[in-house]
Amino acid sequence: MTAPDLPRRVHLPSGRVVDLAPRLAPGGLRREPGAPLFSEVGRAAEDIAITEGAVPVDVDALELSDFHTLRAILTRSGFVHEEVLPIRCVNCESELSVAPCALLEIGPYKDGELGDDELDRTLPLEEPIDLAGDETVTFEGVTLARARPLHAALGASTAELPRFTSGIVSALGVTALGDEKDPSKIAHALAELPDGTWADFVEAWLRSHYPERLCGIALCPDCGAANPVDAPYERELEPELPPAPEDEGRFPDAETFALRCKEIFDLLEDSIPGDRVMLVVEEGPADCDDGGAPLLGSYLPPDPGGGASPTKPATVTIYLRTFRAMWDDDGPYDWDAEIHETIAHELEHHVNHLTGEDPMDEAERAEIADEAARIVGKKELARKEVRALGAGMGEFVRRTWVLWVVLVLAMAAAWVWRGD
Repeated sequence: MTAPDLPRRVHLPSGRVVDLAPRLAPGGLRREPGAPLFSEVGRAAEDIAITEGAVPVDVDALELSDFHTLRAILTRSGFVHEEVLPIRCVNCESELSVAPCALLEIGPYKDGELGDDELDRTLPLEEPIDLAGDETVTFEGVTLARARPLHAALGASTAELPRFTSGIVSALGVTALGDEKDPSKIAHALAELPDGTWADFVEAWLRSHYPERLCGIALCPDCGAANPVDAPYERELEPELPPAPEDEGRFPDAETFALRCKEIFDLLEDSIPGDRVMLVVEEGPADCDDGGAPLLGSYLPPDPGGGASPTKPATVTIYLRTFRAMWDDDGPYDWDAEIHETIAHELEHHVNHLTGEDPMDEAERAEIADEAARIVGKKELARKEVRALGAGMGEFVRRTWVLWVVLVLAMAAAWVWRGD
């Protein structure tokens, strides 16, 4: 597959707007063994004229959020090599092969549509961030040049983390850990952090330097689920979930979950008019909405059938796997209350169906469309729709060109006949 062209101009998270003019064709540069992390990006940038208002941009002076955005864009366009990664679908567990940066939606960067409160906002710098264990950490802005000792240590080491030193603390931009501000003492304290606190520290550092927009979406060909994957995938620190507290228990087994669904359903359905509604608790992969999100629940209106098709009652389906995935990914929550809310929501769809109009369905579709515009960008979404329309028209012409030729010849013959 051919890599997309490098955009001429991109907007970076800091608000800077840079022009990109490649001097050479993409070379898919790889990092040399033992070289500093992301050093191949710097080599690739040497083959591109990067300017801001006609003034050359020093890549070393870029803030990390800007640098990693540029890294993703160069990787997407083939200037930097990207490994194809195996991932498991979040819904059906099929194995997918993905190149994360190739999946990155670049429209907002080209069109200047950044500024989304969730996708483009990093954690505030120079403000304490709460960690587990009543600990706090404060970061300040870090440029690529300042982060180089960290990148060099990570590139030279076979371990996941380098040995903490005052230099590494500075490269991470840590100005305080709790009340401690001495870099050497912070280095020692970082090495002694409990697992849960360290996991929070890593998440806080990544969220301070990587906007959430730096994410590709891989659609599963088997179930249609949208699978988010970090783009670029390789990062300085590896995110990890903190261990769940022992007193939070485990997610219920399938039998307990299904029994509780039935109890809640029976209680709520008593107040629903019309014929009885059927409940299904699905243990396998969930259906997905139009945006690729695995559903917690779904509603199908009754089918009157006809001919060889039997009559089917209205059906509410609850997807156990999505409930359990929320528990595994985000930690324990009140699953009983979530079942209640989901069943009530689906039964409300049924009541709306009985009245002949379901504004909830329209609102949900509008929400999915708004989410697509946030991720893809409004201008790029419009361009995609035009391209899709053009592709459809092209296919129509390809299939019917003979009829068009006959029509043109017939019109020409009629014109000649009239002229006679």
